[in-house]
Amino acid sequence: LPYGHLHTGNIMIENERVKLLDVENGILGVPSFYRPYFMQHRKINNLQAIDVYCFGHVLYEMMFGAPLHESVIEYIPDCPIKSILQRILSPDACKNGLPTVADLLNDPFFSSTQLSFLPTDKAHLKIPSSIKERLRETIVKTEERLREEQKMVRSQKRLVKVQEMMSSEEEKKKQRHKMKRERQLAKEQQLESRSNEKVSNGDRSDSVNSSTATSIGTSTPPSMTGSNVPSPPPPPPPPLAVSGAPLPPPPPLLNGIDIPAPEPSKDRSALLGAICNFNKSSLRKTKVS
Repeated sequence: LPYGHLHTGNIMIENERVKLLDVENGILGVPSFYRPYFMQHRKINNLQAIDVYCFGHVLYEMMFGAPLHESVIEYIPDCPIKSILQRILSPDACKNGLPTVADLLNDPFFSSTQLSFLPTDKAHLKIPSSIKERLRETIVKTEERLREEQKMVRSQKRLVKVQEMMSSEEEKKKQRHKMKRERQLAKEQQLESRSNEKVSNGDRSDSVNSSTATSIGTSTPPSMTGSNVPSPPPPPPPPLAVSGAPLPPPPPLLNGIDIPAPEPSKDRSALLGAICNFNKSSLRKTKVS
């Protein structure tokens, strides 16, 4: 019977007897539980290989207490069924082909196990020939559909790979274009900064030249506190008391320039002459009590 639905959710243990559930799913065309995994491998292309592959996942979950969330396993820890898991779930096994059910039954791990059947157990099913023929047609169509879908998956993988390569090439081109543009912008900025420096240097030299020309063309008055400015002459000594009219003192010099003195008036000259010609001997002596 085409099954393809072997997983821990379809296994039941009752009175130390193992029973499989949902046997009709394969006939009804229900997709397998591990279908996304075995669709990736070309060698898993018939119903017996699908059952063996699903059996490997069941053994792994029973051995390690957790399901395998990958289609293959690279490293398998040491365990009693390590060799069996390697024959089913390793990348080489899925690439080169899985063992058949007869090969697994001949394995020492299973051949050493004695199967005991009760009188009520039936190891074989009696199916009419017409139903057998329909089952064969179902198996053939199921396997053909499986191979066609695997081809579609492989072509889709190739398309995705090509798209990734093209996108990577486009990204590389974009990166190269971006780097080229950044270098061009950097060069333009350098040229602009150099031109700005030249312009600023030209303006500075022009300002220096203009300031020099201005200082040369404009006469700057000499400083009054410079060492080259002559100091004013000292004031003349006071006039002596002589009988004649004294000569008026020479006028002071202002910055070395003679300023003409104003002519004295007649009243002033008469007053000065009277003061100078005064005789002290004509004064009387008085007693002050």
